[in-house]
Amino acid sequence: ASYVRAQHQPAVVGGDLNGYAPGEPAVLPAPSRDQPHWRRGPGGVLEPDYTVHETLADAGLTDIAAHLPRGHRDPPELTGTAYAGRIDRIYLTAPLTGAATAYRQQDTGGSDHHMLLVTLDLTAAGAAVPPVPVP
Repeated sequence: ASYVRAQHQPAVVGGDLNGYAPGEPAVLPAPSRDQPHWRRGPGGVLEPDYTVHETLADAGLTDIAAHLPRGHRDPPELTGTAYAGRIDRIYLTAPLTGAATAYRQQDTGGSDHHMLLVTLDLTAAGAAVPPVPVP
């Protein structure tokens, strides 16, 4: 996140982030499963881990699925991307957020995580990229 912030360039960050975004359902795994998406809060109580989301948001990145209106998402609802909830996400820097036109999430059957796809308007995305200086 600090690298992306320091570059001052459009960027896409996405993947299996093993954390939640505030306000979303969090699925506490069975005691026998790993719990990388949870942390111990006050009194040792397990609580959802928002660290990754907060770090990326503080660096100026936007969770694009949560940002786009329902009509631009497939499925329209924010749904889990794995057994533990919506732990896979794609974030965009501000210059690219306005270029995002659609978000798609699909279970491909080949993984325990869903495939994620963001569609960008090429004209808007191109306008977000600073011109390269000519030597």
